[in-house]
Parts: sequence; C-alpha cells; structure tokens
Amino acid sequence: MAADAWELRTARLEGAYEQVDRRLGAVEGRLATLEQKMDTGFAQVRAEINGLRDALHAEIGGAQSALHAEIRGARDALHTEISDVRDTLHAEIKGARDALHTEISDARDTLHAEISGVRDTSHSDITSVRGALEAAIVGVRVDMRRQFYWLLGVMLSGFLAIGLKLAGH
Repeated sequence: MAADAWELRTARLEGAYEQVDRRLGAVEGRLATLEQKMDTGFAQVRAEINGLRDALHAEIGGAQSALHAEIRGARDALHTEISDVRDTLHAEIKGARDALHTEISDARDTLHAEISGVRDTSHSDITSVRGALEAAIVGVRVDMRRQFYWLLGVMLSGFLAIGLKLAGH
C-alpha cells in the first residue's frame, strides 16, 4: 500500500517535471523567435540604410552640402528608430525573461513542497511499518518463549518418567 502511494507521488512529480520541461521549451522557442525577428529587423534596417546611402552617393554630385544635411537627418531618424526598436525588443525580452524566472521559481517551489510532502509521508509510513514490525517481533518472541518452556516441560516430564522407571518406582 505504501509502495502504491509512493508510485503515485513519483508519477505526479514526474508529470510536474515534464510540464516544467515543456514550459521551458516553449519559452526557449519564443526567445529564439524573438531573436530571429530582431536579427531580421536589424538586417532589413541595415539593408535599407545601405540602399539609401548608395542612392544618396549617386545623387550627391554638385549638391553635396545639401545632401549631407539630408543624410544627417535621415541617419538621425534611423538611429532614433533603431534605438526605439532596440528598446522595445529589450523590454520584450526582459519581460519574457522575468516571466520565465517567475514560472521557474513557482515550479521549483511547488516541486520542493511536493517532495517535502512525499518525504514526510514516507517517513511516517516507514515509522508505522517499523512500529508494526517491532510489535510483531515482540509477539513472536513471546510465543517462542512459551513454546520453549512447554517443550522443556514435556522433555523434563519424559526424563522424569524414565528416571522413575529406572529407579523402580
């Protein structure tokens, strides 16, 4: 009966570990997707910047000073946009990381509590079994002592009867 309870608790713990593993896999997948989106976004922005720069160099010619002003404006706008995108992505990653840490902490606390409960229950079960075994051993000792004295009495009475016959009584 204690083994069945132990197996049930072990199965529940294994299920909890599998659930934590699935959650971690899902979070890792989300982080990988986010990183891929960030890399793609930066690559696209870089490609756009490079395209704009090349187009601007081709048109510079005689209006170089005016174009330099436009380039600086475009560059500043792109830097601002990139900075905004970067800040947004950093905030999303931080939020996902914090949520993951919270989930892991909650799962760890839950598992620790369940393991502690299983340990306490197992200890209680072992103590009960130990008590029952000790009581059974005491009972067996008492029965063996009774049987020994009974057998000793039978043997002594047999010896006494043989001794009396030999003595002629």
